[in-house]
Amino acid sequence: MAAILSTSFAVPVSDWAVQWTLASVTGVQVGHVCVAESELAQVTAVGPGTTVTVRRGVEGSAVAAHATGTPVAVYRAGDVETADAGADLPMSAVGLRQATVTLSHAQILALPTTAVPLIPAPGPTRVIVPVSVQLLGTHTAALTGIDPWADLTIAWGHDQYAAGGLTNRPASQGTALTDVSGFFTTLGSVWTNLIVGFGVMRGLNLGTVAGFGIPVNYRGVEDMTNVGLSVTGYDDSNPAWTGGHAANTLRVSVLYGLLDVTTGVWS
Repeated sequence: MAAILSTSFAVPVSDWAVQWTLASVTGVQVGHVCVAESELAQVTAVGPGTTVTVRRGVEGSAVAAHATGTPVAVYRAGDVETADAGADLPMSAVGLRQATVTLSHAQILALPTTAVPLIPAPGPTRVIVPVSVQLLGTHTAALTGIDPWADLTIAWGHDQYAAGGLTNRPASQGTALTDVSGFFTTLGSVWTNLIVGFGVMRGLNLGTVAGFGIPVNYRGVEDMTNVGLSVTGYDDSNPAWTGGHAANTLRVSVLYGLLDVTTGVWS
């Protein structure tokens, strides 16, 4: 595969330095792989300026010093081939990315109708695939006005669910679930994680499930490709939740990868 960027070292690099200053970092992202002479280094941070922080000597390549002006080719993980082995970089070298957003009290109340952006659209042919999702609520006062039909989750866009969520369902569905209400009415710090891997299909009969929505997904790939990820809520009857306190917050942290749906390559 062709490199996404061909650049060079702006200053010399010793054989122990983990921060490289390049002539350009345009398009470089965490998880990409830099190839300098026979060394491979995986990008773990970008910036400040034209610097990148790297994990050196990946794939058993030899760590070495590099002079100013030495060419550096940057690839998506999985696109680069090692010069000595000619083998694709395996999934073990694909870096996970992290995104975190902290919602204010006003944003929490508005979740049934107003999603909060978490990860921007990744670009054509690419899908954001969450690997782990954690929620941390800090509650000074309890929310009210949450319908017996309600959800709290993450989604591609607003309503294409990307993970199992906290769920309220009435007893008429077989088992009464109060996960959303329970989360937002528990005072102090409240932590939970969401099931990942599939979207939750709204309206599923949850009579045999205790405690959370079943993750099910029959989405078309076009619903997820080049679509950002957001924190979203659903309420069957209320456009906004009520109650709470101005000091209430909700922190959502996601580990995720990016999948190119045309090539099957992760980055």
